[in-house]
Amino acid sequence: MVKEELRSEDEEEKEERKAAPPTPIRVERGRSMGPVMPPEKRARGSTARALEVAGSEALMAEARINLAELVYAKSTAASKEAKGKLFVQIAEARNLQPFPITPEVMMEVAAVLRAADFSSGFQYLMEAKQLHIRIGHPWPENLEVCMQDPDRALGRALGPARKAEEVRPVLWAEWLKKPKTIPKRSAIQPSVGPDVWGLASAFLLREVELAHLTMEDVVFDFDKRTVTLGLSMSKTDPSGRGAKRTRACNCKARSGMKGLMDCPYHAAIEVVGTQNEELKRLDLTEDQIRKAPVVGQKGGPQLMVSKENMVAALKMDVAQMVEEMEGRMEGVPRPNLSQITGHTLRRSGAKDAVRRHQMPLAMVQWLGRWGSEAVRGYVEEALEEMPETEVQLTTWQGLTEKALKLNGKQQKLEQMVEEVRKTAKGDCEELKGMIEGIKAAATPPMVANRATGMVHATAAKDSPQWKESPVLWTTRCGMWRLGGRW
Repeated sequence: MVKEELRSEDEEEKEERKAAPPTPIRVERGRSMGPVMPPEKRARGSTARALEVAGSEALMAEARINLAELVYAKSTAASKEAKGKLFVQIAEARNLQPFPITPEVMMEVAAVLRAADFSSGFQYLMEAKQLHIRIGHPWPENLEVCMQDPDRALGRALGPARKAEEVRPVLWAEWLKKPKTIPKRSAIQPSVGPDVWGLASAFLLREVELAHLTMEDVVFDFDKRTVTLGLSMSKTDPSGRGAKRTRACNCKARSGMKGLMDCPYHAAIEVVGTQNEELKRLDLTEDQIRKAPVVGQKGGPQLMVSKENMVAALKMDVAQMVEEMEGRMEGVPRPNLSQITGHTLRRSGAKDAVRRHQMPLAMVQWLGRWGSEAVRGYVEEALEEMPETEVQLTTWQGLTEKALKLNGKQQKLEQMVEEVRKTAKGDCEELKGMIEGIKAAATPPMVANRATGMVHATAAKDSPQWKESPVLWTTRCGMWRLGGRW
């Protein structure tokens, strides 16, 4: 019975494969050094497909290549290869055999890396260690102990870390208050104007996330004045699950008016609107427009922009902005063009979120999709640059002290209330006893006639007459009124 069920499932899978076009084994990338692009819908495992690949040498060759490319991001793989290659070159330049690694090789290469000012020199040794093990050499305890010495030496007295230059988003807002002509760019540089930098800063976008952002990834809620970005490509999301981030208008521009370009909502409207016009000139279908990048090439808006050309366009825009804003950047640091990188917008946006919008660390980390503690450095920088930080801290301490005092008073009040409740409960029981005594005295079981001396029984205790006026009460025989002559 089980075998028959398995056969029927395999037959169904074969039928599905006949109906559907074959799935390519090779991974797809938006650009040569970009991350692997996930499918729109996660595929379901197929037994028939697995056996087909296993039985074909050609398909197996492609499968091996595909698996190898998925081990690391392509940029990471290139970096690891470069580190291993330099380790070998340095060892050979010292007339030493690179592998198997010995304590002498390790220290010689470390000395060269430190002399050449490699701040990440220890990473080169770690990559060499991986190569050593992959080749098949053992990694004994003595080598592990020896690795501790270059680890200490290569990480000591390096000075402050090099960081991408910051370009405060407020500069884009001020500069773009007046209409600007798009700076001269080559055909393979971004087609949209400088407004895109305000959008990227507001959402703390990495270069790869900005490059892979498509038109269908941007959703507006014009009633709530919010914009949501669907980020399908991220360095910290290798499985391609995706993430959504929503931000609202923060420039308070009236409906129908052009907002500031450091506002996430209005910057997105400007960028998406401009790109939409460019794409419509190409007579593309609606589906093609939805799949097109938000930041396309000037020579072909439907084409993705490379990292190098994205950064080159950013430098050109910053240079033009600094030139035109000369004398109007009081209190704002002048950006250093030589230190502008693809990480500039992300760092600038993170610091701006703290400095101007008072976002807490957890919110900045969530917005920027940070999986590491690197964001703490940006938050600390922003707080150090805020002159009002000390006042805010003093105010916070004062409020804390007041809150503690109020909490103490509240506890005392709660104790007093509890005591009153206990007292009231005792008084209430006593009052109930008094009421019952009064009721008993007011509803006697019998009464005596003072004139005749005869005793008459009163009405039963559950008689409705007790609820009437006392002058109407009568004895049980009905002859005498209690309110009469007694």
